[in-house]
Order: sequence, then structure tokens, then C-alpha cells
Amino acid sequence: MNAAIFVFASILSLHPSTSNGPAPEKVWTTPDVEALRATSPISIIGRDPGLESPTDRPSASTSAQAPGPYVMTQDPAWYAREIEVRRDEIARADDQIEGVRKIRQTGEGISGAVPLEENAPGLTPEATIGVLESEKQELEAEIDELQDQARQNEIDREAWR
Repeated sequence: MNAAIFVFASILSLHPSTSNGPAPEKVWTTPDVEALRATSPISIIGRDPGLESPTDRPSASTSAQAPGPYVMTQDPAWYAREIEVRRDEIARADDQIEGVRKIRQTGEGISGAVPLEENAPGLTPEATIGVLESEKQELEAEIDELQDQARQNEIDREAWR
């Protein structure tokens, strides 16, 4: 055991420990900054020192105009997509209503069980039709609102029809 401690102590004496203190701070001088600028870009916020006077600045008319931010209510394609989604939902509700009416007429597919794994808006066929009709009316109202908004934003009618 004493031999192991002796070996460990002798190894430690051969390798001096490094300081765990903070690293010395770098004092940046003008030549250091210029050398850094030559090798990597530096972002400077504020006035460009290369421009001597406000008249030397590029005017808005000479620089390329960047497009403004995207405004979905100004996009005709957005109206077309939103209206199409609602029309698809109305068609799906119409198909469900037609299926319920067919079941009521033929009596096929009627059981006393409540379909828990499926979307059953109502417990009776009449209630199901009522719920689906109500959903259709809400969707139609949303389409009307979207069309009104498109007209107010001067979107061409053919774009969203």
C-alpha cells in the first residue's frame, strides 16, 4: 500500500497541476480587430462609417424593393383553399345524411348498438341528420364570410370560385 502511494505521489510531482482560475482576458486592439475583420465578417449595428453624409446613402428607389410580409387575406389561393376545405366537409356531411336516409328507408344496417368507434353525431337517425344539417349551415356561413372578406380585399371572384 505504501508503495502505491509513493508511486502516485511521484507521478503527481512530475506533472504540475494546471490552474483552474479564469483565463486571462484578451485586450483587443485596433490591429487585432482589423485582422479579425479581414478573416471573418463582423456585424456592426448603426451607421455605416463608410458613408460620409446622409446623401451618400442609397435611396429606396435605387435599391431593390423587398417584397412585403405575406398576408394570407390578400392571397387568392388562400381563399380558394379555405373555401374548398369547407365545401369538401359539406359534401362529406351530405354523404352521411344520404346514408342515414337510405338506412331509414331500407332498414338495413340498423341495430340497437351505439357505434363507439365511429363518429356518430346523434343517437337516432333524426338527431344525426339534425346535427349534420347544423354543421352544414355553419360551414356555409363560413364560406359566405370568406367570400365577403375576399370581396372586401378586392380578390378576383374567379380566384376563389
